[in-house]
Amino acid sequence: MEERIAKLNGTQELDNLLTSVLDPVEFVEDQQRQASIIEKLNEYLAFDGYQILIKGKKCKITNLIDPVVQVENKCQLTDDFVHEQFSKLDEKLKTDDFDGAITNSRSLIEGVIAELHQRLTGDSLEKSGDLRQDFKAVRGLMNLSPDAHSDETIRQILQGLNSIVSGIDSLSNQMGDRHMRRHKPQKRHAKLAVNAAKTAVDFLLDTYLSRT
Repeated sequence: MEERIAKLNGTQELDNLLTSVLDPVEFVEDQQRQASIIEKLNEYLAFDGYQILIKGKKCKITNLIDPVVQVENKCQLTDDFVHEQFSKLDEKLKTDDFDGAITNSRSLIEGVIAELHQRLTGDSLEKSGDLRQDFKAVRGLMNLSPDAHSDETIRQILQGLNSIVSGIDSLSNQMGDRHMRRHKPQKRHAKLAVNAAKTAVDFLLDTYLSRT
């Protein structure tokens, strides 16, 4: 047994073995025993940065090391919708809801743009339905237009910010769950969207706070 497990170590097959053995269907009449086994295994798996979770009727192995960018000053944001998106992003990545994570990445940027516009102007942003257009309105208020800067390095960074917003908008239309998706996203696509959205939001929030 040890020899066979050693061969599986570090492979997806080991994950498959554990999730198969601990599948909730195998413990319908003894869920307490299942919970006890998982608790004991998690004590060992934690040393390698993993844990076993039961989500609904499925057994999953998740990474304890947070795979996403953290927004340092998100507590400064007050919109409940925005905080709801933060929670959904992390949860959907953990539960492999990749198209949902991409959709919430767009919603996070949309919500932060709306809150910053409200703070900067005192008026609610009239949403155009075009994330790029809405971002352009707030970008101008915060002096974040690439054309407003002569330093080429700054211009490139701000152009990159524009690309993030535009890219996530397009990705959510193609792979998110807002519309009938054109392509099925993989985890790497979802992580890219989540990390890019949080990076953009972190920069926007820090820029706003530096001016207040």
